[in-house]
Amino acid sequence: MKLVEGFEKQLGMALATASHSDSDSMRTWKTDVIDLGGQNVRPGGENPVYGFQAMSNLMRNGEYRTDFLHDYGDHLIAYEKSHTSDEYGGLQRRVTRKDVLFWDHSGQWEQLHYGDADDAGRDPMTGFMEALGHNSDASTQFFNEGDNFDYLTDKREWPEDSVGEHAKTVAGYDSLGHALESATTGAPYDAHPPALHRDADTARVAEKVVALYGRDAEYQGHDQVGLSGAQLMHKQQGISDSLGKIGAAYIDDIDWAMDHDADKSLYAMDNGGRSSLGERAHFDAKGLGVTKFLSTLGQDPLAYTEVGQAQQVYSTSPVDAHPPTVDAQGHVHSVQAETAVRTGAEVQGTLDRARAEQIKAHGQAMDEAYNKAIDARMDRQKMVVGAVTGGMFSLVPEAETGLAATVIPIVGDQTSEVTGTLIEKNLDAYTEAQHRDNSEQYHAEGNQVYEHGFKASMQPAYTVLNRADHDSRWTRDTYQTLSNALVSAHQDGYSSGSQLQEDVGQLPSSEG
Repeated sequence: MKLVEGFEKQLGMALATASHSDSDSMRTWKTDVIDLGGQNVRPGGENPVYGFQAMSNLMRNGEYRTDFLHDYGDHLIAYEKSHTSDEYGGLQRRVTRKDVLFWDHSGQWEQLHYGDADDAGRDPMTGFMEALGHNSDASTQFFNEGDNFDYLTDKREWPEDSVGEHAKTVAGYDSLGHALESATTGAPYDAHPPALHRDADTARVAEKVVALYGRDAEYQGHDQVGLSGAQLMHKQQGISDSLGKIGAAYIDDIDWAMDHDADKSLYAMDNGGRSSLGERAHFDAKGLGVTKFLSTLGQDPLAYTEVGQAQQVYSTSPVDAHPPTVDAQGHVHSVQAETAVRTGAEVQGTLDRARAEQIKAHGQAMDEAYNKAIDARMDRQKMVVGAVTGGMFSLVPEAETGLAATVIPIVGDQTSEVTGTLIEKNLDAYTEAQHRDNSEQYHAEGNQVYEHGFKASMQPAYTVLNRADHDSRWTRDTYQTLSNALVSAHQDGYSSGSQLQEDVGQLPSSEG
């Protein structure tokens, strides 16, 4: 398997290099590859292999030419949208499924990718997303064209593509995340060293990501017809770390949104390598979309860590660039430092509350599932008939279980209805004693999140205060004035972020 995996990588990288050629033969090859996408290129094989499947698996490695990826992706999506039904069964009982991806049809498919238990290479979109993940120009263009972003992130039902046993994850979501990372950062998702090349086009994709994963659930009457951003992230297991990295890459614009996107904001003074405010991402500050996005990220430990660390790093930079000062009259000027501390704490407060709520909700769901399993097990053992006969107590399970009765010796050899009742009563008590309630544990874990986050978000302020404490220009009184101002800004920001999560944040999920 390692040999096949290595061959796939070497051949894919060779084709990627060749794709940049302008020769007539390469142009013909590209056209032929796309034309063969919807055809079975292994007609004599036991299982079909379509051109899109074969080529997409080779696309996982190397940087393919932008225009080729653009054309290939357009044709792949067009093919999927025009093949959305599946028929199976015999003539007497033919079954038709609607709105099913071609790659999710019933029947056997050839394994084309090796190395990942949840990725057999059946879904060609997975490999194509990896290709976009390695070409930032192509990914940015692709997600900004037509409905490609909506289709891939929201409308498309990514199929399970496991090798052998049923996989718990869908590999395509991880690859989708890689493509979104590339599209928003302007660099390959796995670039070494990491790079960040943002502009107006990458910002547009970032705005779409924040809006989608920060959206509210959609309802028609009392019926939910659309997932919230948090529900979508939990459904797309494997994408959360990429969402966290996107949040980290745009932490300056997130902070700017938290400061109301004002042109005279502290966060509008440095465009982070971009030429103007017009190239920056403008998140929905007034609609609290950025808060809801942070709320979503806070529910996942990977995304929570990515953005939390990014916030602490970034909060230090404006404080360092615009340190508080004290003039000759002893007046303290610390507005910009206070803003940086307050905003950073607000972001952390939102993340922390979302994370703590998620820990409790997930823990409670695990307890509930465990307790239901205990109840079901005891019911199978005890429920239908409990009879005391001749020194024995028999547990007679439900008939449909197919299980034989369990015979247990007891003291005494007479049939006693009272004894039987007492035994069943004690079994009920035993079941209740087996129930699990770890709510105190989840509460304590949530409190740890608050404690650590609160302290960490104060760190930029501590840095400023430490400098002032060792600077002779700061008297005891002016130092205390600065300390009070920064502590107050921090507490206001953290409390505000926590309250925003309470008021408008995403509901926690029991899934993780």
